[in-house]
Amino acid sequence: MLNNIRRHASEVTCHAGLNKLRIYAVSPAFVLEKLVIYPVGKEPAESYLGPPESYYVGKE
Repeated sequence: MLNNIRRHASEVTCHAGLNKLRIYAVSPAFVLEKLVIYPVGKEPAESYLGPPESYYVGKE
């Protein structure tokens, strides 16, 4: 099925406490619809919509 979704997985090392993740669009057609972060070995269930939205800490 062609659904125009591209999934990409990367490993990121985080430290205890708050961490900052910056994402830059290098193309004018770049659209980030959802970002899912989970610990190694605990992947979320496969779903078209992904896991439900969670809270965020602070605003800049």
